Amino acid sequence: MVMDNEQDVIEAVERTIGILRENLSQPMTLDELSRAASLSPRHYSRIFKQLTGRSPIDYLIAQRVSRAKQLLVSSDSSIHEIAGSIGFRDPFHFSRSFKQHTGVSPKLYMKLRRNHVRIASLQFLGELLALGIKPVGAPSQLMKCGFYRHQIEGIEHIAQTVVTPHIDRLSALKPDVIVTFNGHHYENYARIAPTLDVAWSMPFFDRFRFIADWVGKSDTAEAWVESYLRNVSENKRMLQEVIRDGHTVSFLWMRGLPATFDVYYDMGVLYRDLGLRAPEPVRRVQLRKDHMFKEVVPVSELSMHTGDYMFVVVSPDDESQAEFAALSRTSKWQELEAVKNGRCFLIGEDWLREDPVSMMGQVQEAAMTIRSSG
Repeated sequence: MVMDNEQDVIEAVERTIGILRENLSQPMTLDELSRAASLSPRHYSRIFKQLTGRSPIDYLIAQRVSRAKQLLVSSDSSIHEIAGSIGFRDPFHFSRSFKQHTGVSPKLYMKLRRNHVRIASLQFLGELLALGIKPVGAPSQLMKCGFYRHQIEGIEHIAQTVVTPHIDRLSALKPDVIVTFNGHHYENYARIAPTLDVAWSMPFFDRFRFIADWVGKSDTAEAWVESYLRNVSENKRMLQEVIRDGHTVSFLWMRGLPATFDVYYDMGVLYRDLGLRAPEPVRRVQLRKDHMFKEVVPVSELSMHTGDYMFVVVSPDDESQAEFAALSRTSKWQELEAVKNGRCFLIGEDWLREDPVSMMGQVQEAAMTIRSSG
């Protein structure tokens, strides 16, 4: 059969796509599919990829994995039975393909979707709390956040920091799932329970949705995002009535004193969401593609990086407090416009966090703080 035109070709390939989707358990080769469409394998593959973005074999595996995700949470079948029902004759091949497409094993996927799964969270505590999930354990470093203070009762301390776990304490909790990031201690955690490894480098909203998807809370995540954006919009409008055109806002972390401090080029709540303008040297960096998140800057360049409004983090340890107190007594500090006008706001390390609970608190605190300064 010779196709009259390109539309006939497309319709023929679309028919085979429908056949694929309806017969996931059947083994199908490229030759069989192309013959069914009366096309050469090469021509068929080209049109198929134009329509789906994938090769025929990759598309088939993706459809099988998608079906497997439904069955893993809706049926009582074993992983072996599910693998066979969607065309994987070898359960090990199924597990490998599933993990390649989803990032987690079928076993971990099922555990994450349980209603009462016991999660030990070595990172992403704020994300889980925003989704209505209270982990059984988390690091002290995360639980010190003031924005979480009303939500962490009953969570066990299983680490000092996000990268220094107490393995014995973690093991004794007998979690169903462990959440880590960037591969930290993955092999040790995986010996205790199935472990979800999430890349910290993912943009915040993508990361939040990724985690929400794996715990079956995508609707909850979208509701939070909508609420957050409404909150941002309301406070942004209020701030426009307070901040004059051209006025700038800076975010600094006073560590490294007396020699240096950190200037933030990316501060999601202030710059991305509330749309506040950074000082010109910071703004120039922001306009560069793939610019750094923050930078260590000599104290001699302090005035270059400070805006009309300043949010300044000072760590609570005695040395940091003493060094900042010494800087604040100098003319270099006292002559800054924000300091002279009462628009320098000292804030805590909670502002260094980027998670749903902290960000919601930061938006509200930023707006209230700026408005109160007049």
